Amino acid sequence: MIKVEELKRGYKEMKEVELKYIIPNEWNPNEQDEQTFNLLCEKIQENGFLEPIGVVEIKDEYYKYRIISGEHRYRAAKILNYTLIPVVVYIDFDEDRQKFISLQVQVIQGKLNPIKMSKLLTDYAQKYDKDTLSRTKSVTPKLFF
Repeated sequence: MIKVEELKRGYKEMKEVELKYIIPNEWNPNEQDEQTFNLLCEKIQENGFLEPIGVVEIKDEYYKYRIISGEHRYRAAKILNYTLIPVVVYIDFDEDRQKFISLQVQVIQGKLNPIKMSKLLTDYAQKYDKDTLSRTKSVTPKLFF
């Protein structure tokens, strides 16, 4: 049987956060066409949030959280005039880990912007060797080599 502690691994808490304190990351390579985005808005309007936004805390004068998963849901919430949205606050994620996790989620879920994807992969290829990347649980090494 899985213990509750195991389910919480990697995150601090789940809660609702005011939308105005959340900012998207600038490295997200995922794109969504207008039709798909409109469908997402409709589903959120009909059912609410079935999946919280993944965020990390940041030190900023105004913003308190950066999105690492769920930017389209965040944008839909803004259009739908939500003031609060459900989030999972992740802990101990430095910027590199945030990028790895964001990349992993985007490869699974989305249509990738080739320019942003190329820049992200180039940055990683310059910063890390193949062995380091292969030990990273957040990203499949085949993406890099």
